[in-house]
Amino acid sequence: QQQQQQQPQQGSWRDTRHHSSSQYRDVPPILQDQRGVSRDYFQTEDRQRRQTEQPYDENSFSGKLRRDLLSDYDAVAFPWESVWEESGWVQPGQSTNTSDASNIMRTGLPVEVGINYYRILSVDVTMSIADIFVWFHEKWYDPRLTWNPDDYGGVEKVWFWVGDGSGEHKSEIWTPDIELWNQDTSLKSLTSTHPIVTYGGKVYWSRPGHLRPVCNFEGLSLFPFDTLSCVIEIGSWVYSGKYLRPTLMDETGFTFGARGITGEAYAEFKLTDISTEVHVYPPFPLSPEEDWPAILYTITFSRAWQPYIRGYLLLQIILNLTAMACFWLPPHCGERMLLGMTSLLASVTSDLVVSEKLPSVNEVTSFDNFSIMSRIFIALVLFETAMVIYFYYLTADSLTPRWIAWMIKKKETH
Repeated sequence: QQQQQQQPQQGSWRDTRHHSSSQYRDVPPILQDQRGVSRDYFQTEDRQRRQTEQPYDENSFSGKLRRDLLSDYDAVAFPWESVWEESGWVQPGQSTNTSDASNIMRTGLPVEVGINYYRILSVDVTMSIADIFVWFHEKWYDPRLTWNPDDYGGVEKVWFWVGDGSGEHKSEIWTPDIELWNQDTSLKSLTSTHPIVTYGGKVYWSRPGHLRPVCNFEGLSLFPFDTLSCVIEIGSWVYSGKYLRPTLMDETGFTFGARGITGEAYAEFKLTDISTEVHVYPPFPLSPEEDWPAILYTITFSRAWQPYIRGYLLLQIILNLTAMACFWLPPHCGERMLLGMTSLLASVTSDLVVSEKLPSVNEVTSFDNFSIMSRIFIALVLFETAMVIYFYYLTADSLTPRWIAWMIKKKETH
């Protein structure tokens, strides 16, 4: 009788937290090879490692709860049928009306995603990379992690170790493979923390760290008075929408850090606006049931333009005025030419310093227009100074150049 009670009926998922992964069907092909490995390796060697490195405390209810939940738990596979049954889908052979069951689309596990933005650390426009310090939150439901608190001394929540969330023998429980699609650094670089599991099967996982997306910046043409925007794509890398669907946590999907300890102080960029959107990419022709949902975060941040006014624009105006001072110096003063050349070289040097912050592209920014006009003006002043000095020291009887006079004379002789 005890053996019959321990064997759950197929199709009933709310009482199957110890369900074997070998009984799961319709799992992604990428996991079909891993199921045998998880049965032979992760549930034997890994269980021995857990018992030797982190033995359960049999004298506490939390230790007994962890032992019972993980006694037959597969951290690699997930019972997708439990999610599909919630949407009304039934397994083949269990429905009295298979035509109705086939018309019901299987919807993946909802995984709530939320990002708490703390500060913009850097924005590298030349490399198209932004570095943002965030708290990354995930929340999902695992039917295998449910229990009755009355059976464990009123314990309503327990913590598990998952490492970086890559699964395998590093994790005690299954975690969704939510990933940053346009990434410079993977989300696995976030700080490893312990997810919180409540007795109803809800799993909440929060990790602090750096979010480094590769951005297609927009608005750079108005530099340094620009307001840049970057789109961040977050979704599952392995599982399609048939198995896993990222959703917005608390309807918005983002929050801001606590006042007083977050934000930008003495920083070049400041976060001004965030908008979210759940975008669903169409399925591939060979898998019409599997679309690919993703969460799009559009982050807008403004640049501190005052340093560029003080350090560049005003400097260019001063250099232009200094170059005009060449007109006030007498032609026989040798510093007249030197003053114009110094103004031109200082203008070019200042332009090179600011240009290091911009990528080498075909588009022309407002900074480029101002810089080009400033250098042209100083170059014209320098050219005019050279002409004045030339004519001042000219001792010829005629202002006509000798080569032109020679050509005219040669033409008259013929």
